[in-house]
Amino acid sequence: MEDVDDDGRILAEDADVRDDADMVFNKHSGPVYSIKVNPVDPRIVITGGGDDVGVIWNREDGNVLYTLSGHQDSVVSVDFSFDGKYAATGGYDGVVKVWEVATGNLVQNLEGPSQEVEWVCWHKKGNVVLAGSSDGTVWMWLATTGECMHVFAGHEDGVTCGTFTGSGKLIVTGSSDTTVRVWNPKTGECNHVFRGHGFHEGPVTFITCHPSQPLAICGSQDGTARLIQVQTKRVLAALSHDGAGVGVIGTVNDVSSATENSVEWLLGWVPAHLGSSDVP
Repeated sequence: MEDVDDDGRILAEDADVRDDADMVFNKHSGPVYSIKVNPVDPRIVITGGGDDVGVIWNREDGNVLYTLSGHQDSVVSVDFSFDGKYAATGGYDGVVKVWEVATGNLVQNLEGPSQEVEWVCWHKKGNVVLAGSSDGTVWMWLATTGECMHVFAGHEDGVTCGTFTGSGKLIVTGSSDTTVRVWNPKTGECNHVFRGHGFHEGPVTFITCHPSQPLAICGSQDGTARLIQVQTKRVLAALSHDGAGVGVIGTVNDVSSATENSVEWLLGWVPAHLGSSDVP
C-alpha cells in the first residue's frame, strides 16, 4: 500500500503514476479549482484556488506574473476576456472581480449574488461578464464599469454552469434543479426550459456550446449527456456510457464545417471513461 502524506496525497515515490508534464505549477497553497489559457497569448495562464487567490502565470517557465488577492473565500472559477486583456475571478464569497492582465490591477468588483459564485464566463466578442450563483440566479455585468445589465431568475436551485452561445446572442445555463434554460441577453427573458421526461434526472454539471452552430451539449450527475438545439428548442440526442460514473464532462471540437448532422464531441464520464461521440 502506498504511503500517504498529511494532506492525503500519495507520495510520488510510492505511486506507479505516469507523469508526462512539461512543467508543474505549485504556487497555490490550496486546491486548484479552475484554470484557463489566454486566448491571445497562450503562454499566459490564470488559475483559481482554495487559498482565496487567483494567479496569472507564465506556463513556459512557471513564473508568477501576478497574484490576484482580495477574495474572502475560495476562487472557484476564472476566465479571460475574448481579447485576452482582462480576466475575471469568481469566488465563494459571492463576488466576481475583473482584473487587467497586463498589470494585475483590479478593475471592478462585480457584486449582487447572495450566495457563492459557481462559475464565470466572458462574452465571445465584448467586455461582458456572466456569472451563476448558488442562490439560483445568473448575473450579467458590463465588466469595465461594473454596471449590472440583467439578473436572470427562474432556476429553482443553484446555477452550476452556463455560457454564451457561439454567436453571443443567447445564454444557456444549467442547474441542480435538473433543468437547462435558454435566455435572451438583451431582454433578460427566458426563451425555453429543457426539463422533464426524456431530459436529465440529476443535477446538470456542465454546458458547452458549438462555436458556430446553435448547438449545446449538457452533462449531468445522472451519468448522461444531451445534445440540444437552442433555437428550435429540441433535444437531438441522449448520450450515455455503459458503467458510467456519477457525472459527465465534455467539450466540442472547434470544427467550422460541423453541422447539426455531424458534430464531434469529446465526452468524459467521471471517473473512468472517455469517449468521442459523433452525433446524431
